[in-house]
Amino acid sequence: MTRTGAVHTILVAEDNAADRGLYRRIAAEEGGGFDLRLVEDGEEALDYLEGRGKYSDPASRPCPNLLLLDINMPRRDGWAVLEKVKTTPRLKTIPTVMLSGSDRPEDINRGYQLGCSSYVKKPSELNEFRKTLHCLTTYWLTCVRLPDDAY
Repeated sequence: MTRTGAVHTILVAEDNAADRGLYRRIAAEEGGGFDLRLVEDGEEALDYLEGRGKYSDPASRPCPNLLLLDINMPRRDGWAVLEKVKTTPRLKTIPTVMLSGSDRPEDINRGYQLGCSSYVKKPSELNEFRKTLHCLTTYWLTCVRLPDDAY
């Protein structure tokens, strides 16, 4: 499936199980407007994007229309994933949002220097988290026009 397909895929790299649960809950409340794919760390995100291991079957890994990255994750952090995505020609046009609990200026600057599409502070309160995810999905999956890459 290309990015212009009817179902939009969001790949979320998040090591916190409670936060992954929030993503699932909010996605269910959104009524199935997108296909949420959750991975537990940066290494698994790259496995998904590069078709390695359990993601070797292309049918199991539709091209993400949006990539949400936490910064601090085991095995490979969000910075390493962002750098790999933005330096790989077939991946670099995937909108990549750093969604982190950090609002440190040096983290924000680093994200943009490495090529993130947006840097968003992850809200700690459920309703704010819901609003933030709704805003992100509305903007990236509805408002903007993205290239139709072959992935």
